[in-house]
Amino acid sequence: MNAPLPEVLIALGVPDDLAGTAAAPEGESLALRGNTGLSAALIETLRARKWPVRIVLLRPGTTLKPDKAGLLINAVCEPILHRRSLRQLAQWQLHTGLPVLNPWWVIAHSGRQAVARRLAWQDGVRIPHCTVFRRGNVPLVEHIARHGHRYPVLLRPLGAHGSHGLVRVDDGAAAAQQEADFAAGHVTDFVEFKSPDGLYRKYRFVFVNDTPFRRHVLMDREWNLTGQARHYMREHLECVAEEKIWMSQPVKPETDPVARRVLHQFRALQLDFGSVDFGLLSDGTVLIFEINACVQLTGSIPPNLPFDWSYLEANNGAILDALLDQIRRRAARPQPAAPIPGNLRV
Repeated sequence: MNAPLPEVLIALGVPDDLAGTAAAPEGESLALRGNTGLSAALIETLRARKWPVRIVLLRPGTTLKPDKAGLLINAVCEPILHRRSLRQLAQWQLHTGLPVLNPWWVIAHSGRQAVARRLAWQDGVRIPHCTVFRRGNVPLVEHIARHGHRYPVLLRPLGAHGSHGLVRVDDGAAAAQQEADFAAGHVTDFVEFKSPDGLYRKYRFVFVNDTPFRRHVLMDREWNLTGQARHYMREHLECVAEEKIWMSQPVKPETDPVARRVLHQFRALQLDFGSVDFGLLSDGTVLIFEINACVQLTGSIPPNLPFDWSYLEANNGAILDALLDQIRRRAARPQPAAPIPGNLRV
């Protein structure tokens, strides 16, 4: 007889600046900032396969009771936006004793600055120097100098991903001009990663069940690689062909040094699932742009482009199958005999 399917509880966080607002309907709650985009695809898959699944919205006033046997999936992926949610999740996680994917303490230490410090000084891997700036302490130019940054640097609002609000400044004069619009954010050294053919390339892997999956290679003549690079690639079909070849190759960390280095980053951060964006320097060094639990599984195909980009999400089913296998195995682990007491800090 098959073992019963474990109940899956998906914990969604409410950003600190929205914590006092009225509860959002389920569909809207899935779109709250700082929650992994993997949630929507996972919930749909669980329901289609008749798994018991429940969504819990972490916010002040939510009553979190100990649950029967099951598994908790932490969908919070941005620690700076979700300090309250992670604090609440920590209390619940420790008092229920449920097995969990992406525990609160893993996410609490997965911010850009923390990752840059934790993963620095590796052979074959480079993570640019990153600090947090907040207006009112010292001027931005002085912060850059005091913290050992080297121009050019990137300015990014706290909690932002992708290119929303991202600005590059090449010297102190440019940094001073940005200060009025930059109240708080990350300051990150920019590392030149242009390929010998004049193109910039950004690679992405998704990591689930201790397995890296290929997701895309964006190419453009501009360093700030976003989905808009698809327009350039559409006009240069050799770029599309290159991406298709890269996507079709099996991931073999035992023989591929890039895949091996990428896999090590996820393991070092102790993420159960996540994604990484990186470039490759001329000597083969992996340049990490971003690594965290913010997985975007669907919606990566650009709309209104006269081209078939479906190959980008061709491995969605394999990723979701791997995640379901991970849920089964984690739910079968022995649970703690008693709750862990003590005060918690996030």
